[in-house]
Amino acid sequence: MPLVEYVRVKDRETRHEFTISRSSYEADKAPYELLEKDATSSDGAPLPAKPHILSNPNTAGQKAEPDKENS
Repeated sequence: MPLVEYVRVKDRETRHEFTISRSSYEADKAPYELLEKDATSSDGAPLPAKPHILSNPNTAGQKAEPDKENS
């Protein structure tokens, strides 16, 4: 059984991080950013995906204003 080399990548569109085989990455690099991180756990198993989560995208950068109708 051939040994699989894993790499950690970030999807350029979604910004999710995950582990894929190096051969998959080499076959199509365009959608990925190669990360300089461990791709496997100490036992050699691929690490789980890490989703990119926005911190409340609907209110980011907004400030509350007083209600002008009740003045």
